[in-house]
Amino acid sequence: EHRGEKMLLDFGQTDRFIVNARELGIDIESIKTAVLSHGHYDHADGLRFIKGKKLVCHPDCFVKRYSKETGRYDGVGISLEELSQNNEVILTKEPYEIAEGIFFLGQVPRVNDFECKQFPTVLENSEKDELFDDSALAVKTENGVVVIAGCAHSGICNIIEYAKNVTG
Repeated sequence: EHRGEKMLLDFGQTDRFIVNARELGIDIESIKTAVLSHGHYDHADGLRFIKGKKLVCHPDCFVKRYSKETGRYDGVGISLEELSQNNEVILTKEPYEIAEGIFFLGQVPRVNDFECKQFPTVLENSEKDELFDDSALAVKTENGVVVIAGCAHSGICNIIEYAKNVTG
């Protein structure tokens, strides 16, 4: 929540985020914007409980990906088509200002050589999954920029540097 704007970032695997919000006195229905940090099931499968929202995410969130370790499906468990039936879906690789001072970073450039070396998933065709869809939020506050990330597969230093560029 920032300057009266409320949004959700990531959704877990179930509807537990709705239960938690209710227990905290947060009305999920009053929140109009949802953001997906990246396309792994443990951040995205709760999306099936989202309706009537503006959902902002990278277009690659919906690629088919599988665990390197177990071989099981690790991608988003709901299709883009299904999500689009009940939500306004905004797919962007570019930074997107969701509300004044709140930015979805889009595809984070990988500029340093010490992050982003190992990834937990492979793509459907068994190619390396470099998780280019991994993104974050940057919020301009009176005290500086606040970065809110999911797993930070893009590298937290890359994310912070890009947030500084995006927010000025």
